[in-house]
Amino acid sequence: MRKTKLLYSLALAPLLLGGYSDNEIGQNIDPLTLTTLPKCADGQFLVYRNGTVNCEAVTGSGDTLPDCETPGQLLTYTSTGELTAFNCTAKGAITLSATDQQTITNLNTQITQIGTQITAIGTGTRVAARTYRGLTATPTSGALGGIKAAANACVTAYGPGASMCDVYSIYISAAAGKLDFTKDIAGAWVYQAEWTNAFAVNSADVIGGLGDNCAGYTSGAAAGGLAGTRFSLVTATGDAATRVPKFYSNTTCDTQLPIACCQ
Repeated sequence: MRKTKLLYSLALAPLLLGGYSDNEIGQNIDPLTLTTLPKCADGQFLVYRNGTVNCEAVTGSGDTLPDCETPGQLLTYTSTGELTAFNCTAKGAITLSATDQQTITNLNTQITQIGTQITAIGTGTRVAARTYRGLTATPTSGALGGIKAAANACVTAYGPGASMCDVYSIYISAAAGKLDFTKDIAGAWVYQAEWTNAFAVNSADVIGGLGDNCAGYTSGAAAGGLAGTRFSLVTATGDAATRVPKFYSNTTCDTQLPIACCQ
């Protein structure tokens, strides 16, 4: 069996190894019987050429890398059509077009922007929560002229960015230590919409979430199903030593209170 395989292999050797001419193909179709094969040295390969099997060194294949020993040279690879070559090129000898340079600059800018965004996401950068600043000087009923007018009153008292506190800003202020827990705050208007009486009173304003903020702080009426939310900082029932925020959403809109301002 091995002898048969060897005979077939040698018969096809001219086709596989390329050691033939067009005129030799018809002359090498008969099996060639060999008793021994030559032992090839390093760098040589077994080839069939001119009717015999020999050891030959294969030349002309592969790329030879130049030794760029001269200081300041770089190993470069160029391609022109089907021809490629490795060369030693001095630094700075290859220049980029203005278009390529601008492309690199744009990509570098985008990478920097992406890095900044990733850093912001990783560190949880966000807008700081509004916290308590204080009260307006003059008490008034719930007829403040609207939410914007209430914010304007806080801007007058504490500067740009101030506005009426809501109940959650007061909670955040308490948690962050922004309230003075050594002093009472008897009462101040804050914003809240909790629909306390939404289904108990047949009023479009109440059902629309205005029943807990004196109709968006536009009403000073004592009745009619509307009320405002009053914030107080006083001691809790059963603990005379600890002041806590309290919120009363049933405060009649004719009550005279200052505005609690946050910023």
